[in-house]
Amino acid sequence: MKEIQQDAQSQIPIQTRAVDEFPPFWGFGIDVHTQDDWGGMNVKLGGILQYTSSGGSANVADFSGHLKFDQLVNRLAIGPSVRFLQKNDKKNKLGTELNLLVSFSNLKISSEQKLFDAPSQVQSVKFNSISGQIQLSIVDRYELSSDFFIQLKGGYELDVVSGKLLFKSDSDAWLLTPQGEEARLDWSGLRFSIGIGYTFAR
Repeated sequence: MKEIQQDAQSQIPIQTRAVDEFPPFWGFGIDVHTQDDWGGMNVKLGGILQYTSSGGSANVADFSGHLKFDQLVNRLAIGPSVRFLQKNDKKNKLGTELNLLVSFSNLKISSEQKLFDAPSQVQSVKFNSISGQIQLSIVDRYELSSDFFIQLKGGYELDVVSGKLLFKSDSDAWLLTPQGEEARLDWSGLRFSIGIGYTFAR
């Protein structure tokens, strides 16, 4: 994603300064898993839904006006999940989790230019893409009571299929880099999460 920002900056005829360069981003999610073991093994089957967003910004300003260039990106990811948990009577249980995700991403590129007292000129264009990821995590689950538990997860997410960034207004056109290559979003990276859960039935 940072490469897209750098490519865009290189096409601006004046030098701009990057204010935000797609920093580590917050996300929200929900997952549901079966409580009973599956196939006689300590395996939980379920699904996961995640929402994340990030962005980049570059600008330049002086007495004559300013130029601002923003890139905002978000995604909704959904997919099946498989969890392996320790089978014991302890409150603390360790395990691993494998998620296969399909991500629906949106990218908005906008610019604002203002010179002296003239009205601001604002332009924007939107893109969307579909991609696939594999996410492998270590899970630490601690039961607070017979119904509630807290859960820590840490792992890595890898982009395995990256779709083109298609124009929202014309799906037959897509975003290219200055080198003429297809621009793509890459969601690969470390993932850490904390959450609280509830057991509906045992």
